[in-house]
Amino acid sequence: MVNWLPIVGVMVVIVLTMVALIAIYAMRYKKVPPNHAMVLFGRRYGPGSEPGSGMYVLMSGGKFILPIVESYALLSLAPFEIGLHVGRVRVDAKGASPRDVEVDVKATVRVPPEREEILKAARHFLQGREFMPVRRSDEAEALRKTEEDMKGTVSAVLERHARGVVARVPADTPEAEIADAVSAAAAPDLAALGVHLVSLVTALTLAGEPRQGVGGVGGDLAAELQRVETRLRRMEERFGRPPPA
Repeated sequence: MVNWLPIVGVMVVIVLTMVALIAIYAMRYKKVPPNHAMVLFGRRYGPGSEPGSGMYVLMSGGKFILPIVESYALLSLAPFEIGLHVGRVRVDAKGASPRDVEVDVKATVRVPPEREEILKAARHFLQGREFMPVRRSDEAEALRKTEEDMKGTVSAVLERHARGVVARVPADTPEAEIADAVSAAAAPDLAALGVHLVSLVTALTLAGEPRQGVGGVGGDLAAELQRVETRLRRMEERFGRPPPA
């Protein structure tokens, strides 16, 4: 008579082992979410990695994360906004008509979806973030902390250049020209971080007056008044000044 007990025991062990392997594989296989990049590190990688950094960028699909030797982090590629109140700055500080103004900056920035730029951003914002989260909430918290670090660093860069530009320009410089100057001055420093400016606007308010903010009601009203004045000036140039009433 055949003793089936050892055979059944071996089959149970095999089934349990397969189930455990499938569970481990499912837990360690990570997909790249839309509008994100996955940065892998922990071992030597081939093409697509940064020499000497041990980092590899995956922009789509998924990958099995090797236990013990490999880890990963997610980096958002979605644009994000930064609202910055620079504070009181003296316009035309060394010129003929210096005056104190309150400066507000609103910028939209992003990490470009290019491997070289993602590696730059990873080197600056993901160092020390080597983790292998199991729960989705861990990934969300890590992404939130990374975005906070990026906002803090980018805000410091923009504030430094906004102060420098506003202090140098003449007092009657249009806000659009100031915004362009701040963008041009900050772009190289941000590019070194792997971050690019999508847009930037500034709003200047005389110190002591209510702040109009950027894109607020005061800013819209001032822009509309400027457009009306321009249209009236063009009409006067074309048809002549109307006679006094």
